[in-house]
Amino acid sequence: MKRMPRQLIQTALVVSLATPAIALAGPLPEVQHSAQGIAYISGGVGDEEASAIRAAAGDYNVRLLLTGKQGQYLANAHIQVLDAKGKPVVDATADGPYFYMKLKPGKYQLVATLDERPQQRMLQVAKQGSRSVHLTW
Repeated sequence: MKRMPRQLIQTALVVSLATPAIALAGPLPEVQHSAQGIAYISGGVGDEEASAIRAAAGDYNVRLLLTGKQGQYLANAHIQVLDAKGKPVVDATADGPYFYMKLKPGKYQLVATLDERPQQRMLQVAKQGSRSVHLTW
């Protein structure tokens, strides 16, 4: 009788345990692209969609979280990102509390507006790493 290598057994165990967790995350919202080609996803309404978006966070270098003062999740904020020359590279509406983007390295101005109340942040995006921004209204 042949013995299975220990590493093969460990790999099979990890895959079998991870598969249900991936299935529970639910479908990821469709990846959108700005007119300038910047990829972004937005959403997180409901536990399944929120889990799916959080699971994809590593694919995006700028991650926004939109909440109210009591921590409640918010949606429908207008998100605009301007490059160093003031040219819009993202102009979209957040479909939920999570808004993730893949921005090229550089300096940007973020303007997020909810109920006619804008918030501005300066973003420095590096070649490596990521940036998380929590916006509260």
